[in-house]
Amino acid sequence: MMQRLLYDAKFSGPRGDLNPMGLKVPGLISVQLFPVRSDKWIIKNPDTNGSLSRHDFPSPDQAMAFLPKLFEKQCQEWTIRHMDGTPYTVKEG
Repeated sequence: MMQRLLYDAKFSGPRGDLNPMGLKVPGLISVQLFPVRSDKWIIKNPDTNGSLSRHDFPSPDQAMAFLPKLFEKQCQEWTIRHMDGTPYTVKEG
């Protein structure tokens, strides 16, 4: 059975589709990689529950690789947790 994990981080400087006018946007933006299925991950903002990309990704790694197209800078390392909010530890994997 697939472990349902969430990946969370903070980014700054939205660009591309997130900022088509190229405005300077202050502050940090929460980003979450959310598993729809084992082979379908989406990028969303957990604060608004809105999608940040029109694309689906087959893995969290591929979603992470896409994020530089949407943001100038990653300001916080990824944290991984279970869907119920409990932290994921490496010894589980």
